Order: sequence, then C-alpha cells, then structure tokens
Amino acid sequence: NDVITTTSFVSKFTSLQSLTLIQSDLKRIEGMDSCVVLKELCLNDNEITSISGLENCRNLEILEICNNKISKLTGINGLRNLQKIWLCENEIPTIENLSE
Repeated sequence: NDVITTTSFVSKFTSLQSLTLIQSDLKRIEGMDSCVVLKELCLNDNEITSISGLENCRNLEILEICNNKISKLTGINGLRNLQKIWLCENEIPTIENLSE
C-alpha cells in the first residue's frame, strides 16, 4: 500500500516554491524543514488535524488548508511572510491570539 499520509517526502526538494497536495488523504504536515524557499502551499481536502511542521518555511506567503480537521489555529506565528491563509471548512470555533 503506497498511501502517503504525511508531507515528509518533500524534504529532498529544497528549491520547491509551490506545492499542491489536494485530496491526498494527508494526516500530518512534517518533513518540511528543508523547504525554506516555499512560497505557496495548498493542502486542501485532506485529514490534517493541526498546522505544525512549517516553522522553517519562513518564505511562505500563501497557505491554503481548507476542508481538513483542524480545530485550533496554531503554528503560524513564526510565518512572518504569510500574506494569505484559507481555513474554511475546518473545525476551528474561534480565531484569537494572533500576533502582528
């Protein structure tokens, strides 16, 4: 069974600027440490439960993570270049404590 449940396979693509993994049955975001030039990440329509593992993606400008199972908005405060984030169709009851 070759089902991919995490993003860890992208660690070898250090020059990756855009990544789209829609409807991929992903459960976790991990292995993104070497994706330091990544600017756009689209993980819509998966089974992701939390936003984590993006700490080194300092150049990330756009994060699309709609229709997942995220219940709390955490893991984005260090993303200083983040300009747009799509969170629709998740399980987040409120959005609070975001720093500028």
